[in-house]
Amino acid sequence: MRYFMPSIVAGSDVPFRNQSFDSLDNAYKFYKDYGRLGGFDVRKTTEKRDADGTIILKHFVCSKEGFNDGSHCEENRQRRTVSRRCGCKAKVVMKIMSQNRYYVFNFVELHNHPLASESGRKFLRASREMTVRTFDRDLKEFVGEKDGQMLIDKFRVLQETSKSFYFAYELYDDGHLTMLFWADATSRRNFEIYGDAVSFDATFDTNKYNMIFAPFTGVDKHDRRVIFAACLLSKDDVSHYNWVSVLASFSGENGLVPSKHRLCMWHIMEKFPIKLGNRLCKETDFMEKMKTYIWSSNLEIDEFKSGWKAVIEEFKLEDNKWLSDMYEIRKSWIRSYFRDSSMFGLMRTTSRSESEIFSFSQFNKQGDTLCEFWIRFESAMHRRRNKTERLDHESNSSKPNMLSRWFIEDDAADLFTRSIFLQSPRRDFGILLGCRLRE
Repeated sequence: MRYFMPSIVAGSDVPFRNQSFDSLDNAYKFYKDYGRLGGFDVRKTTEKRDADGTIILKHFVCSKEGFNDGSHCEENRQRRTVSRRCGCKAKVVMKIMSQNRYYVFNFVELHNHPLASESGRKFLRASREMTVRTFDRDLKEFVGEKDGQMLIDKFRVLQETSKSFYFAYELYDDGHLTMLFWADATSRRNFEIYGDAVSFDATFDTNKYNMIFAPFTGVDKHDRRVIFAACLLSKDDVSHYNWVSVLASFSGENGLVPSKHRLCMWHIMEKFPIKLGNRLCKETDFMEKMKTYIWSSNLEIDEFKSGWKAVIEEFKLEDNKWLSDMYEIRKSWIRSYFRDSSMFGLMRTTSRSESEIFSFSQFNKQGDTLCEFWIRFESAMHRRRNKTERLDHESNSSKPNMLSRWFIEDDAADLFTRSIFLQSPRRDFGILLGCRLRE
């Protein structure tokens, strides 16, 4: 039996008995880095826990420890596979010590198989993982303090390439980016088609500068969220929102139909436990009674007023300032006051924006630079638009089965996308007057 030992690893990178670590994760990372430098991969295996479930003994082993299953397979099948395990005994065993720290209880350095050569180490699993981390680190070092300028330069290139790409920005006196707004050709076209109802939400911190990502979103013909524009803001205050011109942008003065503005019911409802306390909102029927009058779109205004007053008096909240303030601005968020406004049913809450932001959060990390944010934003947009194209194709290349004998169902299938057509579980188009049966 021949044995092999990593020979080009610096002494400070080699484990040793009684070496201590703050956690098992740190110990595993140290041993994995040692394996990457020494030419082998590692994995976690046997562990022992005490009565409280705390790990008191943990084994980290060479990836070739043990033997592959299937040793009794047919011979011709065995020849088509490779064996990656050979019973290697190299390992470190970690044991708990005081204050949840761990120390190296046992260290076996010798391997019973050749180690990866210098040229072959890049194919180790640990090296591939390290490459991703190194790229992220190198990108951040390259971007450095040029982050905002690099993104603006990118937008200038996009504008030169497509005249329909629009962006605007503002800088602090020291040159740092404070506000950035952009909309590409597809987004602007979507606004022309689907911009009857627009949701604007600024509740998501998206990068290492804690800038707020605020998209303008709507609903497309597939009943899916669509982005009209987006902005990054360094502060959540009136001056920054005035710059974005949420109110001024959607007015009759710029050639658009004068718009109506409403506050987000979802966000206001989320504040009830914060402003009134969990006991009232979660341990009584106060919220259920309030929701009866707040969410209903069938109540007349007088019915809402009397219902609100009755609930307030029942729970003795007449002197609560926050509720009084919310009542004063009721026309901007209570459904009874805009139930007859067309298209508001699509955007009765900003749950669509919340879902929009959540979908982008899957592509972003809190420590991202602005350049990283843009790369991930483009990826998210590409995925979303690719999905829309697929739905377009499905709607244009197929036709749903008809459930009635009314011609209006045929017309609806041709007129609406599959998503909209199939929303009605019964599709009772025959109840409409003037419809004729198929012959």
